[in-house]
Amino acid sequence: MFVPDQNQLHALYMFRCGELRVGKPNEEMLALLAEDDWAYLSRLKDEAHERGVSIEDLQMIEDDTAELRQKREAMVPLAMRRVLRLTPVIGSIDALVHVGARGALAIVDVARELPFLEVLDFSNLTSLFLADPYQCEGVTGNDVIEAICRMAATHPSLRVIDLAGQPIGTIAAHHFLELLRWNRRIQEVQFDRDAVDGRLVAYIEREMRHNATLPRAPPVLPRAPSDSIKRLPVHDRKTVQEQQLLRRLLETETGLGDIMSLEEISEAVLYARTMSTTEVVTRSSGLRGDGVHLFLLESGALRAKAGPRGFELRRGDYFGETHGDVLFSQGLLEEAVRGVVYCIPLSHCRSLCDAWAGRVEAYYPLLRQSALLQALDVWTRLRMCCCATQRVFSRGDVVISPGDSFKGLFLVTAGMFGVLGPTAKSPRAQEFTVGDVFGEEAFLARRECSSVTIVTENFAETNSCLVVEGCAARVLRSHLLPVLTTLASAYSQHEDLMPVRK
Repeated sequence: MFVPDQNQLHALYMFRCGELRVGKPNEEMLALLAEDDWAYLSRLKDEAHERGVSIEDLQMIEDDTAELRQKREAMVPLAMRRVLRLTPVIGSIDALVHVGARGALAIVDVARELPFLEVLDFSNLTSLFLADPYQCEGVTGNDVIEAICRMAATHPSLRVIDLAGQPIGTIAAHHFLELLRWNRRIQEVQFDRDAVDGRLVAYIEREMRHNATLPRAPPVLPRAPSDSIKRLPVHDRKTVQEQQLLRRLLETETGLGDIMSLEEISEAVLYARTMSTTEVVTRSSGLRGDGVHLFLLESGALRAKAGPRGFELRRGDYFGETHGDVLFSQGLLEEAVRGVVYCIPLSHCRSLCDAWAGRVEAYYPLLRQSALLQALDVWTRLRMCCCATQRVFSRGDVVISPGDSFKGLFLVTAGMFGVLGPTAKSPRAQEFTVGDVFGEEAFLARRECSSVTIVTENFAETNSCLVVEGCAARVLRSHLLPVLTTLASAYSQHEDLMPVRK
C-alpha cells in the first residue's frame, strides 16, 4: 500500500496552486501539510545525498530547535487522517475560512491522494459561488462541485461530503445525484437545499438511504503512487509566485508560448528550478549552457561576449539549447545585474527543441542572405529563427497602422511593402524590398508606437515577411541599435527618431 508523505502532498498542493493561478496558498491548508518527523528525515536524507553533506550539517544549517522538533512530533500526517477540514489559524475555531473557487480545486486534488479520507468537510468555507457574477472564463462554484464529484467517484474510502451552507443550485445537485448512483460507497451529501427543486432533493435523499443500507466492503487502497505524485520532483523549492511567473513568461514569450502546449508548459514549470545569475555564469559554458538546462531569465542581466560589442540578455530572454548541425561561438557570459534565472531541463523540452530545429532549417538560409544581418553572430541568427514566423500578405493589406504597438521586426522575403505618404496620391515615403527590414519604429520610439502606415504594394502576387519578435528582437536591438535607428529615421514621424537638421 502506498501512502504519500507530507512533502509530496505539499509539493502537489503548491504546484496545483501555481497551475490554477491561486494568488496565495491557503494558510489553513499549509498548516495541515506541515512536516512531520518522517517527512523531515526523508527530506534531509535526500538533500544530504544530493549535496554531499551529512544530515547533522543540514540540521545545523536549518537551526533545528527543540520547539520545531516538538511540533513535528505532534503533527498528524494528512494522509493518515479520516477527516479533511480546514481549522482557522487566526480567530475563533468556528470562523469561516476563505479559499475561493480556484483554491478549493487545489484542495480537492490533494484530497484525491488521501487513501483513508472518509469525510470531506467544506462546511466552514465561505461561499464557493461568491465570484460567479464576475467570471467570464474563470472557475465557478459549479466547477468546484463537479471536481469534487469526479474525485469522489473513484475515491476508495470517502463516504461523507459536507457542503452545508453552500448555496447549491440545480446543476450542482444533479452532480451529487449522479455521484450517489455511480459510487455506492458515498452515503451522505450535505448541502443548502433552499435553491434546489424538492423532487430533486427527494431523489438525492432516496439514493443516500439506499447507499446507507448497502454492506460496506473494505476499501481497495492504492499500491503505487498516482501519476500526479510520481511526476513530482524530489525537491521543489519554487514558491507559488515563482511558478506563476514562470508560467506567464512561457505563455507570453514568442518562441515558447506559441509552440508549447498547456501540458508541456505545466511540465516545464513543474521540473524547473531557480538559480542566481552568478550560479548560471559559473555552471554554464556561455550561450551553449550546460547541456542539461534551458536558461530563462526572470530578472537581472547577463552580458554575452559572442560578438565584437557583445549584447545583454534580460527578462524573458533564454539560452542553453544547441543545434548539432550549426556551430556557434561559445559566447562567454558575465553578470551585468544580479538576478534570478529559471533552469528548465532540456529533457522536458523535447517537442520545443524539435520545433526550433524545424524553424532553423526553414529560416536560417533566408537570414544568411540578408545584408543587414551579415555582422551578426551565428547564435543571434539561430535565436531569430526560433522567434520568427512566416507571414503572407495579400495585395493592399495594411501591415502596420499609426498607433500600433511593436508587432515585430519584418524581414521582407518576397514582394514589396511601402510607407504611405500624407495623401492617397502622394508617392511612397519609403519602400521595402526583399532583404529589407521594417517595423522597428515602434520598438525604438519613446512613445512605443508606430507613426506611419505600411502596406503591401500591388506589383507582386506574393508578399511575405519573416516576423521576428520576443527574445530575438531584444537581442537585435542590443546589436543593431544605431543601424535600426538610422533606418527608422528615414520615414518615421516621431520627433525623437527624425534626423537632426543643422
